[in-house]
Amino acid sequence: MKNLLNTFLYIIIFSLSGFSIYSCGCDCYEDENLIKVDTVHKQITISDTGPFVVQIGAFLNKDNAYNFATIARSKLNTTVVVRYLSDGIYRVIVGDNFDNIKQAEELLDIVKKGGYLDAIIRDNAGPVRKSDY
Repeated sequence: MKNLLNTFLYIIIFSLSGFSIYSCGCDCYEDENLIKVDTVHKQITISDTGPFVVQIGAFLNKDNAYNFATIARSKLNTTVVVRYLSDGIYRVIVGDNFDNIKQAEELLDIVKKGGYLDAIIRDNAGPVRKSDY
């Protein structure tokens, strides 16, 4: 009886999760059954002067942020700090504040070559996309 109950529970869990054990291979799924995701894009105003910073990480957990910063500091051999902002996120920042975007771009290239491929440039308003400057 217990095995039957477990089998029944597995069937329910897989059914609810959308997992399919068998696929017929036909083209019987229509677009109306798919979930469409709409991404919201915010217009970013970029000032000619900063301060701009290079961010390599963002964490909700303080310990994770400081551990990440310690590793990055030794790997990049430069100044790495953790800043806690009013949004409740610990941001791991490399280097200093830069007055212009070109200085931040130069550090961003170095940081990415050092293995931090998700690094971004941000200003006080938030992330600055590379395509914007």
